[in-house]
Amino acid sequence: MFKKLIKIILALLVVTGLVGCSFFKIRVGTVDIDKITKKWYKFQRYDRQFEDEKIAYSLLLEKASPNLTKLEKEDLQQRILGLLKRSNLIMKEVLYKDIKSAAAELAKKEKLKIIVIKQGVKYGGEEITDKLLEMLSR
Repeated sequence: MFKKLIKIILALLVVTGLVGCSFFKIRVGTVDIDKITKKWYKFQRYDRQFEDEKIAYSLLLEKASPNLTKLEKEDLQQRILGLLKRSNLIMKEVLYKDIKSAAAELAKKEKLKIIVIKQGVKYGGEEITDKLLEMLSR
């Protein structure tokens, strides 16, 4: 009996929540992440920088290899891998912070309640990618 009552209450909350959303017209913005990664200069710059780091470390390993034992070479490879992972993490954190900040500012300006990634939405929402790119480019 108690479980059935809980299910009914939850169902009512869902229904009233859905009715409430359509009644109050909650505005949802969608962002195309693929477009952001292709057009945002900072993402492109970080991506090139990361590729340059991989090339530089690869050349370092290649030059050092003839003078290293197998164990030393494996150790150097692990250190390089660790440095690349750390560098990638730092870059991602900076980019995420910038996107999150710009998205929050845009949401406030456009009176959007939610911003979601377009790739996860089948339909609906207001496309705001270009506006976000414009804010990120400032």
